[in-house]
Amino acid sequence: MLVNFPVHVSRKSFLSTVSHYVSHGFCRYTTGTISVQKAPKLVKKFDQKYSILDTKNDFDRKRRHGIARCRLVLFYPNYHQERPALNEPLHFILFSTIGSGAVQELERLSEAKPGQPIRYDKLTCRKESGIRGGGRVKSAWSWHFNQEFYQQMRESCLHAVRMRDLKQAKLLTGRLMSYPPFHGIRAQRAAIFGTMRRTAIHAGHPAESLNFIPEKQFWVRKGRKETISLSHLLKH
Repeated sequence: MLVNFPVHVSRKSFLSTVSHYVSHGFCRYTTGTISVQKAPKLVKKFDQKYSILDTKNDFDRKRRHGIARCRLVLFYPNYHQERPALNEPLHFILFSTIGSGAVQELERLSEAKPGQPIRYDKLTCRKESGIRGGGRVKSAWSWHFNQEFYQQMRESCLHAVRMRDLKQAKLLTGRLMSYPPFHGIRAQRAAIFGTMRRTAIHAGHPAESLNFIPEKQFWVRKGRKETISLSHLLKH
């Protein structure tokens, strides 16, 4: 089971799994990096200490007794199908629910809550509310660009179209579109693209020259995880 432990090999899959766990009560966490070769020992240690491989029945029992439940998420950001470089580190996040247990005593855990998001690279995962079917208000966690990166990209995009540098504007648009289309990111991109298009037209660009600015964006498809087994990564 340890060598078959899943390792996420795409940013979208990793981030989607993180937001899923936080949305389902795994609000305490610690992060780090480790070499690929040491990953099996990490999984074994965390399972022995915190039971990260618990089944659903184990989780139900712990929930009834107020014991913290734990899960581990591994991400290998530099995976290449042909020749993965084993000198590149694995990123990990150890999640825990609120409750008693060894994880609360032995780990220095941060807590994800409103006003205190999870940060990863240029992104933050924060809680947002929205109206769902039947008029119900339901909160969910979603990924957004952090404020610094958002403002930087917005100003760069607007400057490019004001200076009539459409080549640079296309490169910046492509960079924004390289991020997974989570709800928060989609909303931020839509705001940038809308302002970008209006500014470009005001600067004298013909509308047909702005076809590189997306009018629609795809959604992240839930349930599609891009993972490989730890044993597969070790073999390569």
